[in-house]
Amino acid sequence: MGTWSYADWKPGGERVSFGDLTFDSMLHCGNAHDFVEVGEGHYRFRSRVHLAPYAWRFLFTVESPGDGREITLEVADFNHEGRTPWHESATVHSLDGNTWRPFDTGRLQIVEWTPTGHREIDEAYGDATHIPYGVRYRLRLDAPRIWFASPTPFTLQYRDRLLGELVRTHPGAVEVSVVARSAHSETTGYPVTMARIAAPGDCRERRRVFVIAGEHAAETAGMYACEGFLREVLANPTWLQGYAFFFVPVFNVDGVFFGRSYFNVSPRIIDGPGVNLSATWAERPAPEQRDLWSFLRWLRPELLVSLHNGRHRRAMDQFCDPGPETDAINEALRRHVGFALADAGPPRTPARLPREAMDRGVAQHGFLTETLLLCRLPGMHTFRDSYVELGRRFARGYVEGLDAI
Repeated sequence: MGTWSYADWKPGGERVSFGDLTFDSMLHCGNAHDFVEVGEGHYRFRSRVHLAPYAWRFLFTVESPGDGREITLEVADFNHEGRTPWHESATVHSLDGNTWRPFDTGRLQIVEWTPTGHREIDEAYGDATHIPYGVRYRLRLDAPRIWFASPTPFTLQYRDRLLGELVRTHPGAVEVSVVARSAHSETTGYPVTMARIAAPGDCRERRRVFVIAGEHAAETAGMYACEGFLREVLANPTWLQGYAFFFVPVFNVDGVFFGRSYFNVSPRIIDGPGVNLSATWAERPAPEQRDLWSFLRWLRPELLVSLHNGRHRRAMDQFCDPGPETDAINEALRRHVGFALADAGPPRTPARLPREAMDRGVAQHGFLTETLLLCRLPGMHTFRDSYVELGRRFARGYVEGLDAI
Protein backbone atom coordinates (compact mmCIF):
# COMPACT_ATOMS: atom_id res chain seq x y z
CA MET A 1 0.00 0.00 0.00
CA GLY A 2 2.68 2.50 0.96
CA THR A 3 4.70 1.92 -2.21
CA TRP A 4 1.89 2.52 -4.71
CA SER A 5 1.67 5.83 -6.55
CA TYR A 6 -0.32 7.18 -9.49
CA ALA A 7 2.78 6.64 -11.62
CA ASP A 8 2.14 2.90 -11.16
CA TRP A 9 -1.11 3.09 -13.13
CA LYS A 10 -1.17 0.97 -16.25
CA PRO A 11 -3.81 1.13 -18.99
CA GLY A 12 -6.33 -1.65 -19.31
CA GLY A 13 -7.86 -1.79 -15.84
CA GLU A 14 -7.43 -4.58 -13.31
CA ARG A 15 -9.26 -7.59 -11.91
CA VAL A 16 -8.78 -8.21 -8.18
CA SER A 17 -10.43 -10.70 -5.82
CA PHE A 18 -10.91 -10.63 -2.06
CA GLY A 19 -12.38 -13.99 -1.07
CA ASP A 20 -15.61 -14.49 -3.03
CA LEU A 21 -15.70 -10.83 -4.09
CA THR A 22 -14.13 -9.65 -7.38
CA PHE A 23 -13.70 -6.12 -8.72
CA ASP A 24 -13.15 -5.90 -12.47
CA SER A 25 -12.34 -2.73 -14.41
CA MET A 26 -10.89 -4.67 -17.35
CA LEU A 27 -13.96 -3.86 -19.43
CA HIS A 28 -14.35 -1.50 -22.36
CA CYS A 29 -13.60 2.06 -21.17
CA GLY A 30 -13.37 0.77 -17.60
CA ASN A 31 -11.71 2.79 -14.88
CA ALA A 32 -10.83 1.91 -11.28
CA HIS A 33 -7.54 0.63 -9.91
CA ASP A 34 -5.49 -0.01 -6.77
CA PHE A 35 -8.34 -1.89 -5.08
CA VAL A 36 -7.52 -2.60 -1.43
CA GLU A 37 -9.42 -4.01 1.52
CA VAL A 38 -9.21 -1.47 4.35
CA GLY A 39 -11.52 -3.24 6.80
CA GLU A 40 -14.20 -5.90 7.03
CA GLY A 41 -16.57 -5.29 4.13
CA HIS A 42 -14.81 -2.01 3.27
CA TYR A 43 -12.90 -1.64 -0.02
CA ARG A 44 -11.17 1.38 -1.51
CA PHE A 45 -10.08 2.16 -5.07
CA ARG A 46 -8.66 5.03 -7.08
CA SER A 47 -10.13 6.88 -10.03
CA ARG A 48 -7.28 9.18 -11.00
CA VAL A 49 -5.49 7.98 -14.12
CA HIS A 50 -1.71 8.29 -13.97
CA LEU A 51 -0.84 11.98 -13.45
CA ALA A 52 -4.10 13.43 -14.79
CA PRO A 53 -4.97 16.68 -12.98
CA TYR A 54 -8.65 15.77 -12.54
CA ALA A 55 -10.67 12.64 -11.77
CA TRP A 56 -14.39 12.14 -11.24
CA ARG A 57 -15.15 9.05 -13.27
CA PHE A 58 -15.17 5.29 -12.66
CA LEU A 59 -16.64 2.21 -14.34
CA PHE A 60 -16.22 -1.37 -13.12
CA THR A 61 -18.16 -4.45 -12.07
CA VAL A 62 -18.54 -6.20 -8.73
CA GLU A 63 -18.89 -9.99 -8.84
CA SER A 64 -20.16 -11.89 -5.81
CA PRO A 65 -22.52 -14.73 -4.82
CA GLY A 66 -25.28 -12.12 -4.98
CA ASP A 67 -26.37 -12.97 -1.45
CA GLY A 68 -27.61 -9.50 -0.52
CA ARG A 69 -24.71 -8.51 1.70
CA GLU A 70 -23.80 -4.84 1.95
CA ILE A 71 -20.28 -3.56 1.36
CA THR A 72 -18.67 -0.16 1.57
CA LEU A 73 -16.91 1.01 -1.59
CA GLU A 74 -14.75 4.10 -1.31
CA VAL A 75 -13.26 6.07 -4.17
CA ALA A 76 -10.12 7.67 -2.75
CA ASP A 77 -9.41 10.55 -5.07
CA PHE A 78 -12.21 12.47 -6.73
CA ASN A 79 -11.74 16.20 -7.21
CA HIS A 80 -14.34 18.64 -8.49
CA GLU A 81 -16.10 21.81 -7.47
CA GLY A 82 -18.62 20.97 -4.79
CA ARG A 83 -18.28 18.12 -2.30
CA THR A 84 -21.76 17.15 -1.09
CA PRO A 85 -23.90 14.05 -1.67
CA TRP A 86 -25.92 16.03 -4.21
CA HIS A 87 -22.77 16.65 -6.24
CA GLU A 88 -22.36 12.85 -6.50
CA SER A 89 -25.93 12.18 -7.60
CA ALA A 90 -24.80 11.19 -11.11
CA THR A 91 -23.58 7.86 -9.67
CA VAL A 92 -25.41 4.90 -11.24
CA HIS A 93 -25.56 1.11 -11.09
CA SER A 94 -26.76 -1.58 -13.48
CA LEU A 95 -27.54 -5.28 -13.62
CA ASP A 96 -26.75 -5.64 -17.31
CA GLY A 97 -24.32 -2.84 -18.24
CA ASN A 98 -26.98 -1.20 -20.43
CA THR A 99 -29.77 0.16 -18.21
CA TRP A 100 -28.31 2.47 -15.59
CA ARG A 101 -30.33 3.33 -12.47
CA PRO A 102 -29.53 6.28 -10.20
CA PHE A 103 -27.72 5.39 -6.98
CA ASP A 104 -29.46 6.54 -3.80
CA THR A 105 -27.50 9.55 -2.50
CA GLY A 106 -28.66 8.61 1.00
CA ARG A 107 -26.31 5.65 0.70
CA LEU A 108 -23.16 7.69 0.12
CA GLN A 109 -21.10 10.13 2.14
CA ILE A 110 -18.24 12.52 1.44
CA VAL A 111 -15.01 11.70 3.29
CA GLU A 112 -11.41 12.86 3.29
CA TRP A 113 -9.32 11.76 0.36
CA THR A 114 -6.58 9.16 0.75
CA PRO A 115 -3.21 10.37 -0.59
CA THR A 116 -0.69 7.91 -1.94
CA GLY A 117 2.05 9.10 0.41
CA HIS A 118 4.20 10.32 -2.48
CA ARG A 119 4.20 14.03 -1.69
CA GLU A 120 5.46 15.27 -5.04
CA ILE A 121 2.61 13.42 -6.78
CA ASP A 122 -0.13 14.17 -4.26
CA GLU A 123 0.67 17.89 -4.08
CA ALA A 124 0.40 18.17 -7.87
CA TYR A 125 -3.22 17.01 -7.86
CA GLY A 126 -6.12 19.41 -8.35
CA ASP A 127 -6.25 23.19 -7.98
CA ALA A 128 -8.00 25.87 -5.93
CA THR A 129 -11.48 24.76 -7.00
CA HIS A 130 -10.76 21.05 -7.51
CA ILE A 131 -9.79 19.89 -4.02
CA PRO A 132 -9.41 16.11 -3.62
CA TYR A 133 -11.96 14.21 -1.58
CA GLY A 134 -13.28 10.69 -1.15
CA VAL A 135 -16.76 9.21 -1.47
CA ARG A 136 -18.06 6.15 0.37
CA TYR A 137 -20.92 4.15 -1.12
CA ARG A 138 -22.96 1.45 0.66
CA LEU A 139 -23.65 -1.08 -2.09
CA ARG A 140 -25.99 -4.04 -1.63
CA LEU A 141 -24.82 -7.11 -3.57
CA ASP A 142 -28.21 -8.50 -4.56
CA ALA A 143 -27.07 -9.84 -7.96
CA PRO A 144 -24.06 -11.93 -9.03
CA ARG A 145 -22.73 -9.08 -11.15
CA ILE A 146 -23.32 -5.37 -10.64
CA TRP A 147 -21.98 -2.60 -12.83
CA PHE A 148 -21.04 0.53 -10.87
CA ALA A 149 -20.23 3.86 -12.49
CA SER A 150 -20.09 7.61 -12.17
CA PRO A 151 -21.48 9.18 -14.30
CA THR A 152 -23.65 7.11 -16.71
CA PRO A 153 -21.11 5.67 -19.18
CA PHE A 154 -21.11 6.60 -22.85
CA THR A 155 -18.61 4.18 -24.32
CA LEU A 156 -17.13 4.03 -27.78
CA GLN A 157 -18.86 0.71 -28.33
CA TYR A 158 -22.14 2.45 -27.55
CA ARG A 159 -21.29 5.22 -30.00
CA ASP A 160 -20.60 2.74 -32.79
CA ARG A 161 -23.77 0.74 -32.09
CA LEU A 162 -25.81 3.95 -32.07
CA LEU A 163 -24.45 5.26 -35.36
CA GLY A 164 -24.68 1.84 -36.98
CA GLU A 165 -28.33 1.55 -35.92
CA LEU A 166 -29.17 4.96 -37.39
CA VAL A 167 -27.49 4.16 -40.70
CA ARG A 168 -29.51 0.94 -40.94
CA THR A 169 -32.84 2.50 -39.97
CA HIS A 170 -32.42 5.66 -42.05
CA PRO A 171 -30.66 4.56 -45.26
CA GLY A 172 -29.73 7.46 -47.46
CA ALA A 173 -30.25 10.06 -44.72
CA VAL A 174 -27.36 9.18 -42.37
CA GLU A 175 -23.76 8.93 -43.46
CA VAL A 176 -21.01 8.03 -40.96
CA SER A 177 -17.36 8.83 -41.63
CA VAL A 178 -14.04 9.27 -39.85
CA VAL A 179 -13.47 12.99 -39.38
CA ALA A 180 -10.31 12.83 -37.22
CA ARG A 181 -7.76 10.45 -35.75
CA SER A 182 -6.14 10.67 -32.34
CA ALA A 183 -2.69 9.63 -31.16
CA HIS A 184 -4.07 6.21 -30.21
CA SER A 185 -6.82 5.61 -32.78
CA GLU A 186 -4.73 3.11 -34.70
CA THR A 187 -4.01 1.11 -31.53
CA THR A 188 -7.47 1.24 -29.96
CA GLY A 189 -9.43 1.05 -33.20
CA TYR A 190 -11.52 4.10 -32.30
CA PRO A 191 -11.12 7.22 -34.43
CA VAL A 192 -13.31 10.31 -34.15
CA THR A 193 -16.43 9.52 -36.16
CA MET A 194 -19.05 11.93 -37.47
CA ALA A 195 -22.65 11.46 -38.57
CA ARG A 196 -23.99 13.61 -41.38
CA ILE A 197 -27.74 13.96 -41.82
CA ALA A 198 -28.64 15.72 -45.04
CA ALA A 199 -30.72 15.47 -48.17
CA PRO A 200 -28.94 14.53 -51.42
CA GLY A 201 -26.86 17.28 -52.97
CA ASP A 202 -24.19 19.75 -51.91
CA CYS A 203 -24.61 20.28 -48.16
CA ARG A 204 -22.93 23.68 -48.42
CA GLU A 205 -25.96 24.96 -50.33
CA ARG A 206 -28.01 24.51 -47.14
CA ARG A 207 -27.80 26.04 -43.66
CA ARG A 208 -25.22 23.94 -41.83
CA VAL A 209 -25.35 22.94 -38.16
CA PHE A 210 -22.39 21.27 -36.46
CA VAL A 211 -22.74 19.66 -33.00
CA ILE A 212 -19.79 18.30 -31.00
CA ALA A 213 -19.71 16.56 -27.61
CA GLY A 214 -17.17 14.72 -25.52
CA GLU A 215 -14.25 17.14 -25.66
CA HIS A 216 -13.89 16.17 -21.99
CA ALA A 217 -13.98 12.42 -21.51
CA ALA A 218 -16.30 12.15 -18.48
CA GLU A 219 -18.91 14.63 -19.73
CA THR A 220 -21.40 12.04 -20.86
CA ALA A 221 -24.54 14.17 -20.39
CA GLY A 222 -23.36 16.18 -23.39
CA MET A 223 -22.73 12.98 -25.37
CA TYR A 224 -26.24 11.67 -24.71
CA ALA A 225 -27.68 15.10 -25.49
CA CYS A 226 -25.86 14.90 -28.83
CA GLU A 227 -27.58 11.54 -29.40
CA GLY A 228 -30.96 13.12 -28.65
CA PHE A 229 -30.24 16.05 -30.99
CA LEU A 230 -29.36 13.56 -33.72
CA ARG A 231 -32.49 11.46 -33.15
CA GLU A 232 -34.75 14.52 -33.21
CA VAL A 233 -33.34 15.64 -36.54
CA LEU A 234 -34.19 12.23 -37.97
CA ALA A 235 -37.70 12.54 -36.56
CA ASN A 236 -38.18 15.78 -38.53
CA PRO A 237 -37.19 15.03 -42.14
CA THR A 238 -38.71 18.31 -43.37
CA TRP A 239 -35.82 20.10 -41.64
CA LEU A 240 -33.51 18.63 -44.27
CA GLN A 241 -35.09 20.76 -46.97
CA GLY A 242 -33.13 23.74 -45.66
CA TYR A 243 -30.54 22.31 -43.28
CA ALA A 244 -27.63 19.87 -43.18
CA PHE A 245 -26.56 18.53 -39.78
CA PHE A 246 -23.22 17.14 -38.61
CA PHE A 247 -22.62 15.37 -35.29
CA VAL A 248 -19.49 14.28 -33.41
CA PRO A 249 -20.84 12.45 -30.31
CA VAL A 250 -17.38 11.73 -28.81
CA PHE A 251 -14.41 13.90 -29.67
CA ASN A 252 -11.97 12.85 -26.93
CA VAL A 253 -11.84 9.20 -27.99
CA ASP A 254 -8.54 8.47 -26.24
CA GLY A 255 -9.66 9.98 -22.96
CA VAL A 256 -12.86 7.92 -23.02
CA PHE A 257 -11.05 4.72 -23.94
CA PHE A 258 -8.35 5.03 -21.28
CA GLY A 259 -10.59 6.16 -18.42
CA ARG A 260 -9.67 9.83 -18.25
CA SER A 261 -12.08 12.41 -16.85
CA TYR A 262 -10.98 15.55 -18.67
CA PHE A 263 -7.81 15.56 -20.80
CA ASN A 264 -6.87 13.37 -23.72
CA VAL A 265 -3.91 10.95 -23.60
CA SER A 266 -0.31 11.74 -24.47
CA PRO A 267 1.24 9.77 -27.37
CA ARG A 268 3.14 7.40 -25.04
CA ILE A 269 0.16 7.20 -22.64
CA ILE A 270 2.10 7.86 -19.42
CA ASP A 271 4.07 10.92 -20.56
CA GLY A 272 2.35 13.77 -18.77
CA PRO A 273 -1.35 14.51 -18.34
CA GLY A 274 -2.31 14.93 -21.99
CA VAL A 275 -4.13 17.90 -23.52
CA ASN A 276 -7.29 19.74 -22.52
CA LEU A 277 -8.90 19.53 -25.96
CA SER A 278 -11.58 22.07 -25.11
CA ALA A 279 -9.21 24.85 -24.06
CA THR A 280 -6.48 24.65 -26.71
CA TRP A 281 -8.24 25.28 -30.01
CA ALA A 282 -6.05 28.29 -30.79
CA GLU A 283 -2.89 26.15 -30.68
CA ARG A 284 -4.45 22.81 -31.69
CA PRO A 285 -1.61 20.64 -30.32
CA ALA A 286 -3.47 17.33 -30.75
CA PRO A 287 -3.94 15.54 -34.08
CA GLU A 288 -7.69 15.17 -33.57
CA GLN A 289 -7.97 18.95 -33.22
CA ARG A 290 -6.02 19.60 -36.40
CA ASP A 291 -8.08 17.08 -38.39
CA LEU A 292 -11.41 18.44 -37.20
CA TRP A 293 -10.36 22.05 -37.74
CA SER A 294 -9.56 21.27 -41.36
CA PHE A 295 -13.04 19.86 -41.82
CA LEU A 296 -14.68 22.86 -40.15
CA ARG A 297 -12.77 25.25 -42.37
CA TRP A 298 -14.24 23.41 -45.35
CA LEU A 299 -17.77 23.15 -43.92
CA ARG A 300 -18.05 26.68 -42.41
CA PRO A 301 -21.23 25.97 -40.42
CA GLU A 302 -23.74 28.68 -39.69
CA LEU A 303 -24.21 27.24 -36.19
CA LEU A 304 -21.64 25.42 -34.05
CA VAL A 305 -22.81 23.88 -30.76
CA SER A 306 -20.35 22.43 -28.23
CA LEU A 307 -22.08 20.27 -25.60
CA HIS A 308 -20.41 19.94 -22.20
CA ASN A 309 -21.54 19.30 -18.63
CA GLY A 310 -20.30 19.98 -15.12
CA ARG A 311 -20.75 18.19 -11.79
CA HIS A 312 -21.74 21.30 -9.84
CA ARG A 313 -24.38 23.19 -11.86
CA ARG A 314 -28.06 23.68 -11.00
CA ALA A 315 -28.78 25.67 -14.18
CA MET A 316 -27.53 25.21 -17.71
CA ASP A 317 -24.87 27.78 -18.48
CA GLN A 318 -25.02 28.99 -22.08
CA PHE A 319 -21.79 30.61 -23.25
CA CYS A 320 -22.33 32.70 -26.37
CA ASP A 321 -21.74 36.19 -27.74
CA PRO A 322 -24.56 38.66 -27.06
CA GLY A 323 -26.66 40.05 -29.89
CA PRO A 324 -30.19 39.99 -31.30
CA GLU A 325 -29.73 36.76 -33.27
CA THR A 326 -28.15 35.00 -30.31
CA ASP A 327 -30.97 36.25 -28.08
CA ALA A 328 -33.56 34.88 -30.52
CA ILE A 329 -31.92 31.45 -30.49
CA ASN A 330 -31.66 31.39 -26.69
CA GLU A 331 -35.28 32.43 -26.29
CA ALA A 332 -36.33 29.57 -28.56
CA LEU A 333 -34.22 27.18 -26.47
CA ARG A 334 -35.82 28.42 -23.25
CA ARG A 335 -39.24 27.60 -24.64
CA HIS A 336 -38.17 24.00 -25.17
CA VAL A 337 -35.52 22.79 -22.74
CA GLY A 338 -37.46 22.65 -19.43
CA PHE A 339 -34.47 23.77 -17.33
CA ALA A 340 -33.19 27.22 -16.50
CA LEU A 341 -30.83 28.41 -19.24
CA ALA A 342 -28.43 30.99 -17.83
CA ASP A 343 -26.74 33.56 -20.07
CA ALA A 344 -23.15 32.98 -19.04
CA GLY A 345 -21.57 35.47 -21.42
CA PRO A 346 -19.16 34.84 -24.31
CA PRO A 347 -17.32 31.51 -24.56
CA ARG A 348 -14.49 31.82 -22.10
CA THR A 349 -10.78 31.90 -22.76
CA PRO A 350 -8.58 30.01 -23.28
CA ALA A 351 -9.91 29.44 -26.74
CA ARG A 352 -12.93 27.15 -26.76
CA LEU A 353 -14.05 25.79 -30.10
CA PRO A 354 -17.04 28.16 -30.58
CA ARG A 355 -14.86 31.14 -29.72
CA GLU A 356 -12.05 30.16 -32.08
CA ALA A 357 -14.46 29.25 -34.89
CA MET A 358 -16.25 32.58 -34.70
CA ASP A 359 -13.06 34.61 -34.36
CA ARG A 360 -11.56 32.91 -37.43
CA GLY A 361 -14.70 33.23 -39.54
CA VAL A 362 -15.23 29.47 -39.58
CA ALA A 363 -18.68 29.63 -37.92
CA GLN A 364 -21.26 32.39 -37.81
CA HIS A 365 -22.86 31.50 -34.46
CA GLY A 366 -21.22 29.53 -31.65
CA PHE A 367 -22.66 28.18 -28.39
CA LEU A 368 -21.04 26.23 -25.54
CA THR A 369 -23.76 24.61 -23.43
CA GLU A 370 -23.15 23.13 -19.99
CA THR A 371 -25.78 20.40 -20.13
CA LEU A 372 -27.03 19.54 -16.65
CA LEU A 373 -25.45 16.33 -15.37
CA LEU A 374 -27.08 16.02 -11.95
CA CYS A 375 -30.72 16.88 -12.70
CA ARG A 376 -33.35 14.83 -14.53
CA LEU A 377 -36.35 16.14 -16.40
CA PRO A 378 -39.67 15.40 -14.66
CA GLY A 379 -40.86 11.86 -15.29
CA MET A 380 -37.47 10.59 -16.41
CA HIS A 381 -36.38 7.51 -14.43
CA THR A 382 -32.81 7.39 -15.73
CA PHE A 383 -30.21 10.04 -16.40
CA ARG A 384 -29.59 8.67 -19.88
CA ASP A 385 -33.26 9.08 -20.86
CA SER A 386 -33.28 12.62 -19.48
CA TYR A 387 -30.11 13.64 -21.31
CA VAL A 388 -31.39 12.22 -24.62
CA GLU A 389 -34.72 13.99 -24.24
CA LEU A 390 -32.93 17.23 -23.44
CA GLY A 391 -30.93 16.82 -26.65
CA ARG A 392 -34.17 16.45 -28.56
CA ARG A 393 -35.34 19.72 -27.06
CA PHE A 394 -32.05 21.38 -27.98
CA ALA A 395 -32.69 20.36 -31.59
CA ARG A 396 -36.19 21.84 -31.63
CA GLY A 397 -35.01 25.03 -29.97
CA TYR A 398 -32.01 25.61 -32.21
CA VAL A 399 -33.94 24.98 -35.42
CA GLU A 400 -36.79 27.22 -34.26
CA GLY A 401 -34.28 29.92 -33.34
CA LEU A 402 -32.44 29.66 -36.64
CA ASP A 403 -35.72 29.81 -38.54
CA ALA A 404 -36.54 33.03 -36.68
CA ILE A 405 -33.36 34.77 -37.80
